[in-house]
Amino acid sequence: MFKFDKNKIEQIKQGRKVEMQYKDISDISIGQVKQDDDITNNFIANAEIYEMLLSQSSVNEASNISTFSVRKSGGESGMVEVYVALILRGKKTIEEVPAVIREQVRIRCKELEIPVE
Repeated sequence: MFKFDKNKIEQIKQGRKVEMQYKDISDISIGQVKQDDDITNNFIANAEIYEMLLSQSSVNEASNISTFSVRKSGGESGMVEVYVALILRGKKTIEEVPAVIREQVRIRCKELEIPVE
């Protein structure tokens, strides 16, 4: 947990320059790494649940589950972004993406210039 220095906060509000201690920066860096790890773990958990649901569904049901009823403005599955993030973080490969959304993931990776082959 971070400790906030009320004097520094007031100085920032008043537009004055605030010197940061190395420890402050170190604490922020450690917190950022932990937050990134937590996000990655959540992505992995979402992918595992998604894959479990797909494995227990028929082919017709799988097309409905593939969106998880969460669509972005572009109309693609929210799970596409989860798998793209996992590929970007080196936790999944394109071959590990469920076939139902693999092509969408491949296209999105190409748009973001993320190598998948």
